[in-house]
Amino acid sequence: MLKFILFFAIIYYLLIARSFFTTWLAVFQQDTQLTSQEKFLAIVILFLSTVLWPVVLPIAYLELLRKNSKMLPG
Repeated sequence: MLKFILFFAIIYYLLIARSFFTTWLAVFQQDTQLTSQEKFLAIVILFLSTVLWPVVLPIAYLELLRKNSKMLPG
């Protein structure tokens, strides 16, 4: 049973990682004003964030919530 759960956890991780990678790769490819050094750093960050998405995604979401809460009146 544990092997079954582990198998599906790995499949889930890989599917989300693939989706994350393809989405952000498309965003980076649309930016035509990056220098070659910035492109290299963007690719490095893309690979790191794809591998570490279980950590990166919640942190990014919390930052988004924090930024939006500052914009709300009151």
